[in-house]
Amino acid sequence: MNSTQDTTEIEAFLGLRTGRLPAAVFIVMAIVFGLPGNCISLYIFLFRMEKKSTYVIFVSFLAMFDVLTCAVHMPLELIDLVFPFHIPEWLCKCFRFNNGVLFMGSLMTLLVIAVSRYRHIVHPLKEKMSITTAKRCCGTVFVFSIFSAVPALVFNGNYAVSIGNSTATICYISDEALTTIFPALYLGFYWLVYCASVIILSMTYLVIEQTYPSAEHAFQHIKSLRSGDLNRAEAVSKAETALDAKRVGGQVLESDAWITSKDSVMREILESKLQHCSQFRSALKKIRKSDILVESTWDTYWGSGLNVTGTSHTLMQHWPGENKLGRILDGMAAKLQRTDENSATNNSSRSTRNKQGKKQS
Repeated sequence: MNSTQDTTEIEAFLGLRTGRLPAAVFIVMAIVFGLPGNCISLYIFLFRMEKKSTYVIFVSFLAMFDVLTCAVHMPLELIDLVFPFHIPEWLCKCFRFNNGVLFMGSLMTLLVIAVSRYRHIVHPLKEKMSITTAKRCCGTVFVFSIFSAVPALVFNGNYAVSIGNSTATICYISDEALTTIFPALYLGFYWLVYCASVIILSMTYLVIEQTYPSAEHAFQHIKSLRSGDLNRAEAVSKAETALDAKRVGGQVLESDAWITSKDSVMREILESKLQHCSQFRSALKKIRKSDILVESTWDTYWGSGLNVTGTSHTLMQHWPGENKLGRILDGMAAKLQRTDENSATNNSSRSTRNKQGKKQS
């Protein structure tokens, strides 16, 4: 290769690398922020979660793919962007194989999570997925991801490109494989899997997602579904007011599964209401630490078991009801106030530092 050809290749290399610089900067940022964050998530879900569940297993498995993406795939992607003409063929094959495994593994894991949530919410009476089954699903996803990416070891390699009067190679489908139909079939398979997964994920979460007129509607509807009373579940969804929904839900014969889960359902509904209802959030912020929240109805589980007069004239330890709802709201109010106090403290600290900086300048 003469000096003119060398100069042409160098100029093309520098021009290509400059054009890819924004993508390279983005990948570096993704590595810097993504790798520590996913490592922390993986550590928490593997070693800090006291109660193991299918959710913990699936999220841990997905975090593992994310860690490998940040630690292995992205550095290889960065090399391909910055030094496209200097990748050995063996490294190119490993790069594309790794890309296929991580892509398919992450996608299939998201599908498994979506299906699991769909079964849990839409078909609550069906047998729940066990931890053993969840682990087997993860193993199946991992094996399928590896086998689906094996063709990358065959098809990918050095691809010759012309640069001026010279020829260089980049990491792509090899020259030999490019003349056959198999790479197109392989890439078409990935494209088909991706499109099908997007459709399944969208449809699944559209079915799961549901908006209720009130928290009472949500609670009574979920109660009816998990207790197997589909007729009253439909009647609750058509109830005009929260009181109507409560009356319909009061006729449902509670199942054992519902009795053990209704506290967590109530907490999730109220936390969702806290995010979407500014009036509810403002009301909780105004609660003083000395205040005691109580449901003043005859309900012996969620309330005090007394009416308003009886509740106000009876010591709390003598209430016949457990006041579960009041306790949940007390905890939410305290957590909300601690968050506001910490935010105010941080803002005050920043303001003090800014004032000191202005004085010094």
